[in-house]
Amino acid sequence: MRIGFDGRLLAYRRGMGGFAASLLAAMSSVDFDGEIRVYVNDVASSGILPDDHRFRAFLSVNVPFPIWEQALLPSLAVRDKLDLLHCPSNTGPVCLPRRTKLLLTIHDVMYLLPKDRLPQSPSMYQRVGRMYRKLMVPVALRRASVVFADSWHSKQDIEHYLPMARHKTEVVYGAAKPAFRRCSDQTLIDVMWKRHGIDGRPIVALGAIDPRKNTGRVIKAYAMLVAMYGAAVPKLVVSGLDAMARERFRNLVAELGLSDQIVLLGFITEAELVMLFSNCTLVMYPSLYEGFGLPVLEAMACGAPVITSRSSSLPEVAGDAAIFVDPENIKAMSEAMAAVVTDALLWSSLSRKGLENAARFSWVRAAEQTIAAYRRVLAV
Repeated sequence: MRIGFDGRLLAYRRGMGGFAASLLAAMSSVDFDGEIRVYVNDVASSGILPDDHRFRAFLSVNVPFPIWEQALLPSLAVRDKLDLLHCPSNTGPVCLPRRTKLLLTIHDVMYLLPKDRLPQSPSMYQRVGRMYRKLMVPVALRRASVVFADSWHSKQDIEHYLPMARHKTEVVYGAAKPAFRRCSDQTLIDVMWKRHGIDGRPIVALGAIDPRKNTGRVIKAYAMLVAMYGAAVPKLVVSGLDAMARERFRNLVAELGLSDQIVLLGFITEAELVMLFSNCTLVMYPSLYEGFGLPVLEAMACGAPVITSRSSSLPEVAGDAAIFVDPENIKAMSEAMAAVVTDALLWSSLSRKGLENAARFSWVRAAEQTIAAYRRVLAV
């Protein structure tokens, strides 16, 4: 097998980039005869590949994403005489040589959802990206031999909004990376806590300016928690905010009079996120829509109790190990936080169940399913 793999997002270790890196790492443990050529656009991405002779990085020019996907990848497929090209980041080329099979991983179809179900992001970059996918994905799907979905919920949404994907969509779950395990190194924790102004065991949320991540409602729900129990409640740490988001939510925090209670962080390292998850009171992840919701499993793998949404794929991923809330109900979110903060037995139960639930998912199993699909497609 001569396989091409679109590795453009590998260096971006969150979201789709993290998914692609984890899948490649796990594929190195699977027995297969062939070569996987990973196309990257920076040196950092080259260093992420498994130390395995079957995986080779090919550094290409750094061009805007549409040019990379619709012009550069097809030309590389011709040059390298690819048998198969796997694009793991929601889209793919609409034109490829006839000999090259196309496999797509579609994580979600949020760009096709009606606005009353999912508010539009204020980020121009995200809005342009969603417009691009709305145009290109249906065309690429007609060319694809197999479509991988992250969850059964995603599969249903994909086949509902993109009927040309019916009969060729398979579910391949992700998993928490091995790095997400309880960290109790007090020296490292003390250094991080001092650097970011954290104390005690905070409530943790992963935020974004995108309304889908529900950051504004999380902050308002926390304000209700403080109103109920006073300033003795754990601090709220919101991580993953870019500069625009930090400014927007800083204003909201000031209006609520909680500047001393809420810490707004930018993008932190994976090691720092592990420390946060391992040493927190709970993790809030009441997203409005997720194709999978990997942070739920990452938090659970570190022993953190999780509060998440009873919407989209999140109940499927969280199983019976989380507290589920209506993500648009601020009062319900606040009451769920209060329950975990005040009930040590509930905290312990959620922590134990979360560890068990995270163990149900396996990147090795995902890699085996992926390689099996490669073989099946090339056997036709």
